[in-house]
Amino acid sequence: MTTSRPGSSRPPSAAAPSPNAVSEFEDPQSPVRLVVAEHRQWHYQFLRRAFEDAGHQLPANAARHFVTLRDGAMSAAYLDTPTTAIRTFARGVDRLIRTIDTFP
Repeated sequence: MTTSRPGSSRPPSAAAPSPNAVSEFEDPQSPVRLVVAEHRQWHYQFLRRAFEDAGHQLPANAARHFVTLRDGAMSAAYLDTPTTAIRTFARGVDRLIRTIDTFP
């Protein structure tokens, strides 16, 4: 299932699909899971390039951390208050960005 043009720098859909939606669909080939997986892959690649361009020594690792922080923030916003989720996410991203110059 493709929801974006090949080579496009725009995300596969206008709104980011929620990782929480995946929990409702057990089949790994369900259209919902495929859309979420496609978006997460696009987001990961976008972030990997951004960290690489910023000079991060391990851009793939940094991108994976960011995607995981975002997934956690999305879940936390449903379980906690959105304000708590946003503040916690921002602290995690701040610390992640600080790693750009700390790797040998």
